[in-house]
Amino acid sequence: MKTILKFTAVVAFMFITMTSRANELKFSLVADKDAKSLVFELESGSKESIVKLIDGHTNIIYQERISNEGYAKRFNLKDLEPGTYYFSVENPIKNVVYTLNVERTEVEIVKRKDNKAKVVFRKVGDKVYVNLLNQDLDKVDIKIVNGNNTAVYHESFNDSLTVGKVFNFEKAIADRYTIVVSDGHDSYYENIEVY
Repeated sequence: MKTILKFTAVVAFMFITMTSRANELKFSLVADKDAKSLVFELESGSKESIVKLIDGHTNIIYQERISNEGYAKRFNLKDLEPGTYYFSVENPIKNVVYTLNVERTEVEIVKRKDNKAKVVFRKVGDKVYVNLLNQDLDKVDIKIVNGNNTAVYHESFNDSLTVGKVFNFEKAIADRYTIVVSDGHDSYYENIEVY
């Protein structure tokens, strides 16, 4: 009986390990310093992911939703002004943010930060549900900006372990909106297109 229980526990552990590995982000990001570009590759089998290039003022320069198929792309950064930029790859389980130093003639990956997703954005029809687990009890800011980068909504939460909001875009003016959730350490983004 003990042998059967041990065998069952080992099989269950292996199944959990394989399932969690199947959900991992499997990708590479390499800076081509001579060409002032980034080469990004996402392995097939990774969950649906969102790739973003963000400037130092939290403006999203580029965003693309990628399905679980193999994907490769070269990002030409020649036209970017020198400064700090962020390249993020996120799926519902994990968010990886690279800090980039872009200079006149080259680009350098300065830092990589892996975060387990603390914010969950869920779209249902014209509604967007935002949930944040704020274990550090930091101040949390939620803002919505329109396509002109003008804030149309802002709210702060202090000492809240969980923050939950529902945004209804049913009667919103046709535009592209971005929900930004900042918890003092990290910022999370979700884009919404209203037609």
